[in-house]
Amino acid sequence: MKLGSIIHSYRKEHKLSMDALAERSGLSKAYIAILENEKNPISGKPAKPSLETIQKLAKSMKLTTDDLISMMDADALVSFERQEDEETGSVKRPVTKTLMNINIYKDTSGSSDLFMDDQIIETISLPACMLPDRDAEYFGRFAMDDSMSGAGINDGDLIIFQKTDAIESGEIGCFRVDENTVTCKIFSRIGEMIYLFQANNQYQPIPIEPKKQRFQVLGTKALLIKK
Repeated sequence: MKLGSIIHSYRKEHKLSMDALAERSGLSKAYIAILENEKNPISGKPAKPSLETIQKLAKSMKLTTDDLISMMDADALVSFERQEDEETGSVKRPVTKTLMNINIYKDTSGSSDLFMDDQIIETISLPACMLPDRDAEYFGRFAMDDSMSGAGINDGDLIIFQKTDAIESGEIGCFRVDENTVTCKIFSRIGEMIYLFQANNQYQPIPIEPKKQRFQVLGTKALLIKK
């Protein structure tokens, strides 16, 4: 969906004028109009908002930046080569486009190596500024059921994990249990037991006995991209 269509739909749904959205977001009314029309009337070029602009819009719409970006067309996820004055089209200063390539893996249950090349579904590029640590490694998996719906993770959503073997209770992570299960759940340690909680009351927590079962932390949730 185009950013202009998202903004227009939001304004109509919430009965907001351009002036009202401009005041909320800290952007000018003129620039809100440019974004909705998806074209700069001065330069004649398509509107190319900066990440800072997207962050301001997301906050004004009571969305996270991740949620707003995930609603936008895929080609809008890429940063731009040059930072322009968004209302005049004049170049202000060069910026560096830093993208991170992230492999998306299929269901690897039963595989001895979770990160083999033949398990890759696709590789996507995301701006490094969307991720918590640009020096870390990341991987992605698709949610395959509704067990984490209470945490906003629904079937078909793409979860980006930061590779790590360290996790704190209450964090959402990707785990390997025994030989055949790879799953995304909420981690909790109680005494010598580990519990993987599911964000859906229809599902029971998964108890893990580390001394008797194979258990591996593969990563912690870094980003959610809605389908």
